[in-house]
Amino acid sequence: MAKKEKPSKAIRLPVPRTYYASGTSRDHLQEVIRGAMDKTRDAITGVSLTAPHGRDYAPELFRLALDAHDDRMLRLESVLAELEAMWIALDTEGAATPPKSK
Repeated sequence: MAKKEKPSKAIRLPVPRTYYASGTSRDHLQEVIRGAMDKTRDAITGVSLTAPHGRDYAPELFRLALDAHDDRMLRLESVLAELEAMWIALDTEGAATPPKSK
């Protein structure tokens, strides 16, 4: 079995959309993406509360637990950054600022 590679830390740029009259409206897409960003921020907050504490691990395992937690946080932050890039890309001028959580 091939070794599983770690996900890239680089932010993926959104694929440019082609707008069709019968396609999904920009407003709807931004609304849906904003909802996904809010839920991702909630996940980041929740997962941050699961940070390992040294008293809960054997000394030789604490670093592994901390690394695993950091990896989870980086993946969530990467998803949020991609969603923000998608939201900005929907603005024709690219000058929109992604909305902050509610």
